[in-house]
Amino acid sequence: MRVEILGQERRRRWGDAKKLDVVMSIGLDGATVTEVAHRHDVSRQQIYAWRHELKKKGLLPSKRRCAAGRGYGQGSARAQRTRSWYLLPRLRW
Repeated sequence: MRVEILGQERRRRWGDAKKLDVVMSIGLDGATVTEVAHRHDVSRQQIYAWRHELKKKGLLPSKRRCAAGRGYGQGSARAQRTRSWYLLPRLRW
């Protein structure tokens, strides 16, 4: 059996900076994982995989480090986003 693929290939390449931006946008203005996934046209599982990958690479701060207020400057926008992400109620990871 022979199968032809019509149209353009769907696979995209995402850099670490873009992955971090997508993962960090969860929780901003109440955005859920599902909403962010839909907005960026990826699956929820892809976002969870990126989150795991970024943590392993050390690009995503740990929950304890961020909740304690250490790591990034207190007033920086990144610190605000990170705190809001980790202080949300646990969403069935």
